[in-house]
Amino acid sequence: MAYLITLAILPTLFVISAAKKETCDLHAAIGIRMTLPFVYEKLANTEKLVWRHNHTVIYQRDKGKVSDGKPDDITASGSLVLTNPKLTSAGVYQAQVFNMTGALMKTFNSFLCVMEKVPKPTLTYNCDPKSVRIYCHTVKAQDLRYSWTMDGKILKGEESSALTVASSKLQSKTSFSCSVSNQVSNEISDIVSPVCKSQPPSSQNLLCFQPKTVLAVVTGAGAVVIVLVIVIVALCCCRRRNKSPERREKEEPRMLYLTQRETETDYETMHVPESSQEPSPKPSPSADDRKTIPEPEAAGVCLQPALPTQGQDPSPVPKPRTKRPHTPDI
Repeated sequence: MAYLITLAILPTLFVISAAKKETCDLHAAIGIRMTLPFVYEKLANTEKLVWRHNHTVIYQRDKGKVSDGKPDDITASGSLVLTNPKLTSAGVYQAQVFNMTGALMKTFNSFLCVMEKVPKPTLTYNCDPKSVRIYCHTVKAQDLRYSWTMDGKILKGEESSALTVASSKLQSKTSFSCSVSNQVSNEISDIVSPVCKSQPPSSQNLLCFQPKTVLAVVTGAGAVVIVLVIVIVALCCCRRRNKSPERREKEEPRMLYLTQRETETDYETMHVPESSQEPSPKPSPSADDRKTIPEPEAAGVCLQPALPTQGQDPSPVPKPRTKRPHTPDI
């Protein structure tokens, strides 16, 4: 009777304790043999051993007779062997040992998590002008831990799937590898030695400036040039206006002087001295000659005014012509 009561109470208590668990007690990889570590050295054929998975009996042996499961599923110490774990193998496992009177001798409770084995990672890298970035790729990555080695030495603090190394630290034979692991397996990638060829800087990375920065500088320089041109043109116009009055002041005396010279020349031409205007004796023209001689106006000859005779008043002297000073066009 006590045996039956114990069997009824223990599963309930185990469910409550399993529900409170937040982490896995044990981990198994899919397809890899796993042994649940239950050890009872005094296990005898006269005692009863029961194993449950999620409250379902999967193995039972009483007085040496196996009623559930296979004899090979249990070790000599009573541990349960999972020959081919699957995702459905995860869950709560419970083991109980009873003596001949039905008293509970030992119990075992554990929560098993089944995971996929980590595949072997592969390495790729990208070269930048100042650094090299190395990537560790895996398939079906889940709950993985990463570690990196450089020339066989573990790099402390590098626990992500990518590694950045400055180009100055790289040598021709510098090697890298990454290790990927989870709770059930561990795999290491092949060794890779990055080779980066020096490339001429592109227009996008010219002078290590961003395109937006270069565009802003060019735009600002263009605006400054336009402002300078406008200022220079304005200064030239102002200087030309200021220089025009000075130029007029310098040219006015010269124009006045030339005007006076022209006036004096005209006056001297119109008032020739008497000694210089004595008529030279000329033969009287014949009738034929008078016909051929053109009129003074037609010939364009300017006749001298008749000299006054003695006792007569001279004709009034005409006033000299004055010319206005010629102002040069500006």
